[in-house]
Amino acid sequence: MADETLAGLSRKHGYAVMTLRNALYFPAPKYERIIAEFLGTTPQKIWPSRYHKDGSPKSGRGERGIGRYKAKFNGSASRRNVNLKGAH
Repeated sequence: MADETLAGLSRKHGYAVMTLRNALYFPAPKYERIIAEFLGTTPQKIWPSRYHKDGSPKSGRGERGIGRYKAKFNGSASRRNVNLKGAH
């Protein structure tokens, strides 16, 4: 393959260049499978925490470890950084 990058692999499969990169940070079984096939292995070997012992992907926020660290959002904090003077 001429372009052996995640961007090139994404393009080869018809996705936007950053699409497969998401699998590095978030569970995405479809994208994980594409990356693993390219590397000649299985997604379970690359991301064992994302799969059951039988090879099926874990589902649900608690099962995949998503949601353990909840970001706190303060809506007023985001407005503080906006300068509305002269915006009219």
